[in-house]
Amino acid sequence: MNKNQILITILLTLVIVLLGCSYYQNISTNNKIKKTQVQINTLVEQNNLLKNSLFHTILSSNPLITETFKTKDNRIIHWKDIIDKNVLVFRFFDNSCSSCLDRELSNINSLENKGVPILILATFPNERALQSLLNRNKIKSPVYNLAPQFHLFSFEESIPNLYVFFLSRELNIKYLYFPIQNDNEISTAYYQHIMNELSL
Repeated sequence: MNKNQILITILLTLVIVLLGCSYYQNISTNNKIKKTQVQINTLVEQNNLLKNSLFHTILSSNPLITETFKTKDNRIIHWKDIIDKNVLVFRFFDNSCSSCLDRELSNINSLENKGVPILILATFPNERALQSLLNRNKIKSPVYNLAPQFHLFSFEESIPNLYVFFLSRELNIKYLYFPIQNDNEISTAYYQHIMNELSL
């Protein structure tokens, strides 16, 4: 065997070795990718379970505290007169986080377009500002502007923030949810949860 043949043999051997190493490296990389995908899927599933658990609170399936509520123009509204089906109730205030409010009203508008029954309860001293806010977000659902001194729940006295809950036709509360600032992912999961509840 001459020098050229020996050189070619060595080069071919090196190529085969390199191809073999590359093949096994690809197998190892693919296995790592598959393992990572399984871990990601597991984390996503755990994350979804955690999100869903947030929607089952101590108020779940409890009846409303009040039979009526009072509007800014001093009307007394009986819940039984306006609730004849399961609805999503969206509650907010004039001093609620503005970015959160705009985001959630945008979500509410999307839900309206999907056929979700919604009732909006606001506390806004300035009626014109409230109407402007609703118009800007193309809100079509019934809206009641509550009297400033009226509190639907006692926590509103210390936490005047926006929140959402599911109200059954029997006037039982389920899935009380406080939207988190700068986190629309959990809100999206919550509203999907409500749509599943309504079979939409």
